[in-house]
Amino acid sequence: GFLEASAPGFMSELWRLLISAQDAVGGIPPEFVEKKKEELRRKKLEQEALERELQARRDKVAEAARAQSAQEHAQAELMAGVKARLEARIAASSTEGQATGPAPNPAASHGVRQAPTNPAGREGRKRSRWGSPSRAASPPRAPPPPPVVELRAPSPPPVEPARGPSPPASQRTPSISRTRSSSRSPSR
Repeated sequence: GFLEASAPGFMSELWRLLISAQDAVGGIPPEFVEKKKEELRRKKLEQEALERELQARRDKVAEAARAQSAQEHAQAELMAGVKARLEARIAASSTEGQATGPAPNPAASHGVRQAPTNPAGREGRKRSRWGSPSRAASPPRAPPPPPVVELRAPSPPPVEPARGPSPPASQRTPSISRTRSSSRSPSR
């Protein structure tokens, strides 16, 4: 059999375990209990190591998310600062233009003469060549609003009347045949 060579060692181990189980309170050899405790401790240590590794990964991901959030916040603050500086420049250039006088007229650079402004209150008017007042350049108009497009749901397909089974040929009414007559033109 399978235990021929190692039968004496196996039997001595079996008798030792049986004697220790007989002396134990629960009937289980203390060696088995210690072996099981050691196995449970090892599993617990492995589980704790896995949990520590998972927590370290979570912390790393959370730190990366915080860093990205801080970077996005810094970029938003930078963009807000740039926007504020641009708005300040625009405001400063518009107040400088008002303080130094009107902006240069593009028509003057193309050879069109401007009449001197009238101190009596007609500063916005220019005189044309023929002596009559012409309209001053008006401020640019806002673009027209986009056209309103109404979205409509597609109409349902037409419903054909329900047809029942056709009657037998003997009960059908004769139909008018559609043959071409000679009165029609051949072009059709």
